[in-house]
Amino acid sequence: MIWESNVLLKYILNKCSDAENERVALWLSESEQNENTLSYLKLNLQTFK
Repeated sequence: MIWESNVLLKYILNKCSDAENERVALWLSESEQNENTLSYLKLNLQTFK
């Protein structure tokens, strides 16, 4: 599946390993833009459900 190679998508779908969750948490803490990117992805993913 496509989500298997995309950590942010895996994060949104709650499919990340502990290490991947830590990577995403660190990435999110680095900037507001990163938080906005994740929010944008979540919003757009909802349109496909």
